[in-house]
Amino acid sequence: MAQLADEKLRLSIEKEAKRIEEDAEYSGKGHYNACSSWSRRHLWIGIPAAVLAALASGSAFKDFSLVAGILAILSTGFGTVATFLNPSRKSESHKSSGDQFLALRNQTRLFREVELPQMDNLGVATERIKEFAKKRDQLNAISPSIPNSAYRDAKEAIEAGESLHRADVGKGC
Repeated sequence: MAQLADEKLRLSIEKEAKRIEEDAEYSGKGHYNACSSWSRRHLWIGIPAAVLAALASGSAFKDFSLVAGILAILSTGFGTVATFLNPSRKSESHKSSGDQFLALRNQTRLFREVELPQMDNLGVATERIKEFAKKRDQLNAISPSIPNSAYRDAKEAIEAGESLHRADVGKGC
């Protein structure tokens, strides 16, 4: 009877580990997609601001004050947008969250596939899975929101098998 209860508990722990892995994978990939999007915005806004500022400076020295003024206004506009949106910081924040979610996925998978089958003490296993669940909840609480488009792209990529390892699809390494 106790053996049956232990086996049921072991299966529940394994099932919860798989849920955490899945959550962490989708969140991690979504954050990486958001990171990439904000990184591109940083360049789209920053490069024109720098080029316009350089052209404004050059125009001012050539006595084209009207052109210099217009270019300076445009450069300032791009700079203001960059300051307001802060795409560089948002990109870094999403990258950090993506890294942490994928680290959680990897740790949970290692626990499920390597450690759990060898554990006789299911009390320890229960505590470990609670730690993983708590870490996932903490990451969800402190991470920036994933834009819908980044999540959709992550979901498509994962469902297309982009995040599978060769070991997981039977091709070996």
